[in-house]
Amino acid sequence: MEVSAPDEKRYELPNVAAVPQFSPFRYPGGKSRWYELIRAWVEHASPSRFVEPFAGGAHAGLAVAYEEWGRRMVDEVVLIERDENVAAVWETIFNGEVDWLVQSIKEFEMSRETAESVVESKNGGTKEQAFAMIVHNRVSRGGVTTPGAGWLKNGENGEGLGSRWYPNTLADRIEKLSEVRNRVEFIEGDAFEETHRYQSASDALFIDPPYPGAGERLYDHSDVDHEQVFALAHQSAGPVLLTYDDSDEVKSLVEKYDLEAEEVLVPTTHHCEKTELLISDDFQWKRKVGSNT
Repeated sequence: MEVSAPDEKRYELPNVAAVPQFSPFRYPGGKSRWYELIRAWVEHASPSRFVEPFAGGAHAGLAVAYEEWGRRMVDEVVLIERDENVAAVWETIFNGEVDWLVQSIKEFEMSRETAESVVESKNGGTKEQAFAMIVHNRVSRGGVTTPGAGWLKNGENGEGLGSRWYPNTLADRIEKLSEVRNRVEFIEGDAFEETHRYQSASDALFIDPPYPGAGERLYDHSDVDHEQVFALAHQSAGPVLLTYDDSDEVKSLVEKYDLEAEEVLVPTTHHCEKTELLISDDFQWKRKVGSNT
């Protein structure tokens, strides 16, 4: 395994405001900042199908489905998600009552009382569950909705919960995604069970699983067998791209499964930087990404 040295090929992600946003979710570790890397990889690989087995906020898959460069290169985007609350959002947008969801967002008047009432209704039907999840994600601290996670207190500029509720922006994003619903197949299910159907040479796998350790705090379904993730990537006949935290455990798996890794500087919410790993079977495409590679 070769990991690029810090002063050679380390790529620094841009500010989140500098890249397009497609997902209605806000997540720690969301991949919106990785936009240019994913675009360069897709344009180099030119797959017929883009598969995101651990979809979560699905920033990558949504960009591929919506953007002109993605439509030019990829015929179909497959999103796979195990979490039933997150899945309800994608099911409603791509297969369900998206107009109801958009209207509910536009009409909702945010307050602590109304938010608590909606979040408690997650056990309703799919569309109600989707709306409750969007509200919960927006008002929780850092977008974390696991049991015991806190809610925003002061919010932006001391404006409380309402400072994270942008109904028009959310509605606009969802309406745009519904325009490309014929290009997206959403599957609620286990990544390992479902992805085996998408391992031909024309399938590109973008794998962004819950990271070891941190995933337990951030996600309801963090119990991922990471060796199985690497085995899944290794078995694929098509191009693969993985993102992971920079750890000895991950580096050993990169070496074991004969992949390559490069370092990426990731800004954090605490105004500092951490290093994550970009892992692939081929990094020729990365030369096209900006001047800081």
